[in-house]
Amino acid sequence: MVKAYLHRWIESSLQAYLKEFPVVGLMGPRQSGKSTTLQYLLGAQYKYVSFDSPSQRERAQGDPELLLDELGERVIFDEIQYVPSLLSYLKIRVDQRRDIPGQYVITGSQQFSLMKGLTETLAGRIGLLCQLPFASLEELEAKKIKKSSKDLFVQYSLRGSYPELVAHPKKDVGAWYESYVNTYLERDVQGIYQIGHLRDFRRFLILLASRCGQIFNMSSFANDVGVSVPTIQQWASILEASWIIYFLQPYHENFGKRIVKSPKLYFLDTALAAQLVGIDNAKFLMQGPMAGALFENYIVSETLKCYRNRGKIPRLYYWRTSIGLEVDLLMEEGGRVYPVECKLAKTVRSSMAETLEKFVSSLPQERVGKGRVVCLCEESISFSHNVSFMNGLDYFKNLEPHHTG
Repeated sequence: MVKAYLHRWIESSLQAYLKEFPVVGLMGPRQSGKSTTLQYLLGAQYKYVSFDSPSQRERAQGDPELLLDELGERVIFDEIQYVPSLLSYLKIRVDQRRDIPGQYVITGSQQFSLMKGLTETLAGRIGLLCQLPFASLEELEAKKIKKSSKDLFVQYSLRGSYPELVAHPKKDVGAWYESYVNTYLERDVQGIYQIGHLRDFRRFLILLASRCGQIFNMSSFANDVGVSVPTIQQWASILEASWIIYFLQPYHENFGKRIVKSPKLYFLDTALAAQLVGIDNAKFLMQGPMAGALFENYIVSETLKCYRNRGKIPRLYYWRTSIGLEVDLLMEEGGRVYPVECKLAKTVRSSMAETLEKFVSSLPQERVGKGRVVCLCEESISFSHNVSFMNGLDYFKNLEPHHTG
């Protein structure tokens, strides 16, 4: 039994999937709490095998049939990306008893190559979920929080939302993140992808952190790191596959203007970005040159987590025209888009709503919902028919797009 277990939103979706699919996959970054969640919920009913262990990997690769015979059904296979060949053997076992749900649970920390293997090998047999680190407000703080929006932003930009740091508030944050990055580079990047130039790769990671919230320009990164554009493209794909970074895509419809087509770059954990660029105190965070970018990163990443940790796949975008008109975040649901602007300011000013006013008024009413300017204001207010000002607390509490506040 796991002590002091912190419940996760994903639990209800996980239980529902176990009644529906023969195999359930729980994906997500390292240290996001996947193993803890599964062992807490299923430890009494399922055997547990971790392929982080070299000996277990060797068993699975050497004689997978014998391993599966010994384990039987109801097994959790943790970090399956180390033994992708096992998937074809699981498929054979599942097909022998296709009507029985919840036979196997697998986890993985590598998104794209693993997901391709899962969807090709176990198509129609597997239900996939994603568990990211804690969503800062609703998942972790809803019942006890008495903090301001600023306090939340500072806390989760300096300490992050990985479960180990949440469960141990006295743990040295800088040392933990340094270990996390080093372990990631050694075990995943080098072990799985065989990246030869880890020093350049780490420089690239730091440069990414310094440019979070910006358009991702591969040529610029290639020049700054001193490698080729294809190398930058490969490295970025690795980081995205590992849930370290997130690319927010431009909105795919043309609203009568020429739009920018490159994605914007964000970190899934704002504190990791802050640590990589040396931000370790509230004053530097709030007054430094990256303050606005990190606040935008925080809002975008927390929005993503609030959806994914509920078992939902959000349709998130940004919008920018060639003449510089930009909306930080668009959430699409039910054929409508809900625009969001991120402003690191406590004092509400009408100029903060100008872009959203233009955006909302330029579209048919049935295509767009009320815009939200997310800031540090003490009280959320309806500014106009088209726009509301919302503090972070209210924004996260009413994150479902149909709650337009």
